[in-house]
Amino acid sequence: ADFAYDGDVVYHEFGHAMVARHYGVETQSIDLWALGGVARLDRESPTPRADGLIAVAGPAVSLLLGVVGLGASFALRSDVLFWVGFVNVVLAVFNMLPGAPLDGGRVLRAVRWARTGNKYRAMRDAGNAGRVLGWGMVGVGFVLMLNGQFGVFFMITGLFVALNARAEIMTSYVAEQLDG
Repeated sequence: ADFAYDGDVVYHEFGHAMVARHYGVETQSIDLWALGGVARLDRESPTPRADGLIAVAGPAVSLLLGVVGLGASFALRSDVLFWVGFVNVVLAVFNMLPGAPLDGGRVLRAVRWARTGNKYRAMRDAGNAGRVLGWGMVGVGFVLMLNGQFGVFFMITGLFVALNARAEIMTSYVAEQLDG
């Protein structure tokens, strides 16, 4: 199952890379780690529209893999394909939560950038949404643990989201100062 998960994360990141290439943004690398992966792009998206479409491409690939996996699991009566499909649907839904550094946060950033015309303010808005989301996940995990349930994964994932959202906010300030 780990091999299937790793491969699916590669496909997810490849989705980002292919749409980025369409907009003239090249991918330097695709890095995988315990909580997912990241397609490292050589520069920022040229427009809010490109930013949003690049962001949504990964979850779209995950959702497609999930639907195909679930459909195949029912057709072939395969528990393995069911779990591959299920994990991909969960990956797509989780990634579309509206807070940086998740893909949904990138979509939020694109929407805010289009509305305000200021990509740095949009980065901070998405980062602040990510901080709220991340600390909320930490809280949910803590409550689960108090009730004797397994909440450690929620807490670790939430902490990851919150800290990376803070980094996004700090990056926006530095990038804004260096712009121009």
